[in-house]
Amino acid sequence: MVRFACALLTLAFTVLPAVTRADDARDTALSAAIEQAWMKNPKIPAYLLAASARDGKIQLFGAVETKAQKAAAVSTAKKIAGKAPMADHIAVTKIASQQGVATGAGPTAVPPQDEQMAVASTVEQAWMADKSVPYYLIAAKVRGGKLQLLGAVETAAQRDAAEAIAKQNAGSLEIVNNIAVTKIASQSPPPK
Repeated sequence: MVRFACALLTLAFTVLPAVTRADDARDTALSAAIEQAWMKNPKIPAYLLAASARDGKIQLFGAVETKAQKAAAVSTAKKIAGKAPMADHIAVTKIASQQGVATGAGPTAVPPQDEQMAVASTVEQAWMADKSVPYYLIAAKVRGGKLQLLGAVETAAQRDAAEAIAKQNAGSLEIVNNIAVTKIASQSPPPK
């Protein structure tokens, strides 16, 4: 009986990491597919947006200047995501000082992701651990060799805190802070 229990535990510890890696790969592919679809649509400012899938749930981050841009971004994401649950954190606000950073990679290219994803993930996890940053409204993505901070917050202090945390965790990557400061009436943290 003890041998059977040990064998069962060994099997569980062998299979679980493979299942987790498959789920992570599916989430990464879904996020990339949404972002690539945004890049193909000239009506969507893809450089100001990010999609993040975790545990099969999709989060849309960023800020755009018009309701039409937001509607196009959300509609495009829904077409790709199908029935996957989606949370829209895209703010509509005036974006005077933000410019896109062309990667030169084109809409169908997928950048080398291991190290870049690790940096972006580390920054997002550091935001989650800090109570001064509304992590659920912002995202970090490495694009064009730079760490892009995307999303919207309500105060300049939140934006500055997010950037300071990113700088502590970005290594040698240059940071481009595209986090908008705007009133966010309808967005609240995810339930715990």
